[in-house]
Order: sequence, then structure tokens, then C-alpha cells
Amino acid sequence: MGEEILTMNNGCICCSVRGDLVRLIAQILKRNGDRNQLDGIIIETTGMADPGPVVQTFFAEPLVAATCELDGIITVVDAKHILQHLRPGNGVEYECEEQIAFADRVLLNKTDLVNSTELKEVHSRIRDINSAVSVIECQHCRVDPALLLNVKTFDLDSILKRQPDFLQTDKEKSHEHSHGEHMHEHKTEGEQHHTGHKHKHSLVSSVGLSLPDPILVALLEEWIDDILETEGDDLLRYKGVVNVAGIDKKYVFQGVHTLFNGRFADNWAPGEKRETRFVFIGKNLDREALTEGFLACRATKDLRFRVGDRVMANTGDDGFQAGTIVQLWEQGNPYAIQLDSGRKIWAPVDEVGLVRALEVQQQEEKTRQPLAMVHILA
Repeated sequence: MGEEILTMNNGCICCSVRGDLVRLIAQILKRNGDRNQLDGIIIETTGMADPGPVVQTFFAEPLVAATCELDGIITVVDAKHILQHLRPGNGVEYECEEQIAFADRVLLNKTDLVNSTELKEVHSRIRDINSAVSVIECQHCRVDPALLLNVKTFDLDSILKRQPDFLQTDKEKSHEHSHGEHMHEHKTEGEQHHTGHKHKHSLVSSVGLSLPDPILVALLEEWIDDILETEGDDLLRYKGVVNVAGIDKKYVFQGVHTLFNGRFADNWAPGEKRETRFVFIGKNLDREALTEGFLACRATKDLRFRVGDRVMANTGDDGFQAGTIVQLWEQGNPYAIQLDSGRKIWAPVDEVGLVRALEVQQQEEKTRQPLAMVHILA
């Protein structure tokens, strides 16, 4: 196709209205047709853009999700002025933080204009906001294109293959600082939209968690669903690799706000340390609450039953039915149970509300039996 630049004159892609972006991508794909000559699409936003809605487009819009794969998010940081821009109260600190928080790779530009002490402080502030980001120092943005294109930095599975310690948390930090409230406007010729919409800015940080114990997938899903429902708006980026109990494959996930994407990837390598590692990047993150919820997802080390034990299993609408434990930790579930009816079911959690000992169930039924009527003849 050759190089081509298309501009968006109506609206701004930093806002939730992404119709123009979708139409432009569709236009590019249509021009390419069946020639398969399209190497990639580079989207350049303004310095004030919120990357979140742009990223969400690649997951939420059916056409884009089916035809495009997000390769990575690159943010250029001005080493000379970034500390000033991040200072609370200057009106642009939130945009700077969001762009660093969403980035997979930061181009730290103008490094020739700062001394070593200042450069070290800049690196530290970037890590405060996004502990997992890759930073490339440069001058005049002169960087090998190979470091920017087809790098699959948004693909967590690919990253972990290249950098097994990518989500290590020994150098993680979180920072707490206050931001005032500010407004920004987006105008188009002859039309004004989103005028004066506000962003509440408070704490932007990254929280890293790691745990060697296996995770129970049912509890993990429940926890993630709860976080996305209650904190989704404040979660800018999150990613992780999970050691799921009873499964030899790594479960990798990442997300933007409430858009979650996860799948089972490669097996754990022989000798590789099996542990679960998360990184959350967002506003007002509660490290204590995240840690508590994370620890609650640990799989029970000592299961109550063994293979061959007779149990009563909760089948839902049909109530408790008798069966036999036939396998432990099958498909990530603590118990696989063969019911006496011939049906096989799985218990996702080792809880008495789902699986109980047969004799306990029988004893409870006895206590619930109605008393016999006694007739006294006078």
C-alpha cells in the first residue's frame, strides 16, 4: 500500500466516542483488501489524549477486534520537563500519569538535557507510576524502529517467554500524592462536545503482588469480577500470570479498565518456579485490600476428601446427590465426582455447601424426620 497518513478532524480519540477511529481503521482495511500488504497501523494521539478508550477499541469493537491485534503502547516522555508536568496542580499531571501508566514501552527523550541525578529521579518517578514498563533512553527520539514495531509488548505471554521475571515485584514501589480537580475541553469546528467534563485525580500507583501457593481458579474469577465491577474505572492497566492449582499451563491475563482478556498459555517449564504474579496500575489502589483478596484465592492445601470417598454433592436444582470422589484437582477443580446416577460433576471449591460427607448428610436427614404420632387411649 505504501505509507499513508489519515487524520481525524471530527472529535478526539481520547474520549469515549471512537466512531471515527473505527471508520478509519475500516477504511484502511478496505483499501488493503486481499493484498495482505499491510504491515501495520500506527495511531498517534495528541499529548493530552487518554489512551484508555483507544486501547478499548481493540477489544470492544467487533470489526477491530476481529481484524487487528494490538502490538503495544509507546509513550514519549520529556526527561527535561516530566517532573514539572507531574507536579500536582499544574493542570497536566493526570494526562502525564495516564500515558505513562498505559505504556508498555517509554521513550525517555531529551536525556542530554538533564544531569545524572535528575535522570535517576525521572526513572524513579516513571517506575512509581508503572513498575512494569520498559524504558529506552534517547535523544531527538532517535530509536531503532525494531524496538518499536512488531514487538508484541501487549502480549503478556510473549513477554514472559522473553523475560520470565517481567512481573517480579522486588523493585516495585507505590506512591501517594494528591491532585486537584481540573477540566479540559475538546472542540471541533462548528461543534463543541464533552465541554467541561471532569476527571477526579488522586492517587496513581502500581501495586505488585506475588504468591508461591497455587490459586483456585473459581475464587480468582470471582475476585477479578468483583474488582472489575467495583474498581474498573480506576484500573488503568493490569496484567498477571497465574499458577492455577491442578493445571500445568500458565494462565496469563491483562486488561484495561473493565475489559479483561485471559487464557491458558504454555506449560510451566521443568524447574521453573511456579508462582502467581500480578501488577495493577491505577488510581486510588488499596494495596491492603488487593493483597487480602489475592490471598483469599489460594487453593486449600489439605482437601477434606480423598479419591474413593463417598460424598453428597450439591448439583444445584436437583439438590444433594450421592457420589464418589474419582479424582482430585481435575481441570483446576478440587474434586471430580461420579454421581450414583452416572453423571460426572466437578466441585470448583472445597466447601461444605458444595460437597459434604455422606454420613453427615444422612445424619442431618435423620434429625429432620417428622416425629411419629402417639395416640393415647384413655
